[in-house]
Amino acid sequence: MEVTVELAEKDLEQLRTLLGVDGSQLIDSKLNDSQRAQVKRLLNTGEATIDSIKALSGLLKGASIRTHELLERASITLPSPPPPPPRSPELEERIQRLKAVQANKEYKLMTANVDSNQRFGKVNLMDDFGREMQTVNKQAVAVFNTVLTVAGAFAFGFFGIDFAYPSARMDFAVKMMFGLVIATIVFFADLYFIVKNMNIDENAQLDAGKKSQ
Repeated sequence: MEVTVELAEKDLEQLRTLLGVDGSQLIDSKLNDSQRAQVKRLLNTGEATIDSIKALSGLLKGASIRTHELLERASITLPSPPPPPPRSPELEERIQRLKAVQANKEYKLMTANVDSNQRFGKVNLMDDFGREMQTVNKQAVAVFNTVLTVAGAFAFGFFGIDFAYPSARMDFAVKMMFGLVIATIVFFADLYFIVKNMNIDENAQLDAGKKSQ
């Protein structure tokens, strides 16, 4: 489909007056038979094409009617664009696959804070529950033993000085100082062994995790 131009009725009447209703005044020898036929069709129907406008412009040289004025007042119809070519099945399948991959990435990004390891539904999260409870119990026992040991060391320093030197008759502040010094020494000693055992347990868990992978 080509571009079509529908001239205004007033302009068409002027052309018919100038060239004749049936194109009888087309005596310009520069027009060939095809161009004359196109101009006659324009005069009969009022519809023109690019070729008939070109032929008409040669006839209107020196006339009172200008071709550009005709086009300014005319109604121009552009051809409709051709339909897009159909997609190949391979291309459509690839597009759908890429869409699915992108949607999966967006879903993982949205749920990253909910399950950072993306393990929900894939593994039993209760597998390590017994080991974790064992670790918690072990730490609780270590804390209880530390408190008990520090309290015993304080009691030893506070009351033991009276048994060691009964005739000294030391006052309360001195006995408190002896108890605190011994309790502090015992506390830091226990703390050292607790931290050391925690590092050993952590390294053992890391080794076990690597072996399971």
